[in-house]
Amino acid sequence: MQGPEIPGFAAGPVLLAHRGIVWHRASREGRDFLLKTANLSSAESSSLLQREFNLLRTKSIAGIPKPLEFLRMGHQATIVFDGEAGEVLSRVLAREKAMEILRLLDVAVAIVEVVQSFHANGITHRSLTEERILLHADGRVVVLDFHNATTFVQERAPALMAAADMDMHYLAPEQTGRTNLLVDFRADLYALGALFYKMLTGRLPFASADSLELVHAQLASMPAPPSELVGSIPKVMGDIVMKLLAKSPDDRYQSAEGLLYDLNQCRAALRTEGVIPDFVIGGRDFSSTLHLPDDLFGREDQKQTLQRLVRSAVSGQSSIALVMGEPGIGKSALVASCLTDVFSARGVVLNGRFDSLGRDRPYHGIRQAIQSVVNQMMGESEELLSETRTRLVADVAEYASVLVSAFQELSEILQSEGSGNMSGAEFDRQLEEGFVRLLTSLAGGGPVVLALDDVQWADHASRRLISR
Repeated sequence: MQGPEIPGFAAGPVLLAHRGIVWHRASREGRDFLLKTANLSSAESSSLLQREFNLLRTKSIAGIPKPLEFLRMGHQATIVFDGEAGEVLSRVLAREKAMEILRLLDVAVAIVEVVQSFHANGITHRSLTEERILLHADGRVVVLDFHNATTFVQERAPALMAAADMDMHYLAPEQTGRTNLLVDFRADLYALGALFYKMLTGRLPFASADSLELVHAQLASMPAPPSELVGSIPKVMGDIVMKLLAKSPDDRYQSAEGLLYDLNQCRAALRTEGVIPDFVIGGRDFSSTLHLPDDLFGREDQKQTLQRLVRSAVSGQSSIALVMGEPGIGKSALVASCLTDVFSARGVVLNGRFDSLGRDRPYHGIRQAIQSVVNQMMGESEELLSETRTRLVADVAEYASVLVSAFQELSEILQSEGSGNMSGAEFDRQLEEGFVRLLTSLAGGGPVVLALDDVQWADHASRRLISR
């Protein structure tokens, strides 16, 4: 299949198409280029491509195509990258199934060398998958798609990942937003663990199509060691992968350099001796970054109080808690640290935030919370999305138009238009009843927690709805 027509370029074949983004080859004046084209159906997709271009254009990093031009044409935007295309790793894996060990080590070392390079430049990819790696015939590796990348040393993930093109199978536990852990470059090392697990065994560590079930496994379960699935896998290779897949970032490799050293040790032994002997992994693994602890100190009483309320919600009781204090003292972190029981019970957490500039916008903090859940649902498989939509539509049918009037974010899920001919007390009554029905349906029989920050800036309509 040929790529999109871009003025001035001769179209070449498509390498990869995913969620409205197409990677394709093209040529101009006898020179080959790699192009990334996105359909600008939303301002977000445009800003993501512009962000990627700005992030990479001043850097020269081995294994990352250098952006040369940013083109905007009608409803499309294109980044023109220097470089030739290889084969998408997912296709290589589909053809080779579980890789032969020496071949795997050659590919793994090449991938980690690229990861080491962009980590050294202060970049965390955040969405590494087999679909975002190109493999050349000479063994070179190219990593694509830095539109979700960050240059922050650490950040806290939202309660539900908003980027719909992040593959949940490769997300580290801290990226789900359902832990109190900060996200840093070690999330990329977890993604490498999931990738190497598939390269070794032919399957992902956790393969559920249900996102809640998948997140629960990522938080609470460890996959079977690779050597238990494929007896020919050397134990130390399995140990490396399982260390990468550790739940806590502190238990993983702390640097791509340390991982690269162990992989090179394995490769050298296999080439010279024909076997990989057991050795203690992580011996040359040292972090060059100071990692502050994620633990909360001096909040034991407040944490126990919140945990009791969360357990009450899990058992079916309703309650409300106000967490007060000066800005920056850790109120949000305290709340996040108490939500494990909700996720273990396959519950739902809606996170929103009010701000002083939004006081004239009704429900602005609650709308943000609803949008986070809608984003997650839209990233589900078609089958699961259809099931969820059917349940929601049935559960809130009589309130759908009122809910959409207040929360436009629900229009695509509920497939309803807002009601323009109702106001006053009747509208408020139906909205309150419909909102409770919506939360109950979203939980699907599990607990639901609505966590709202900065409620001192909540508008009057939101305060009334929360009090309900």
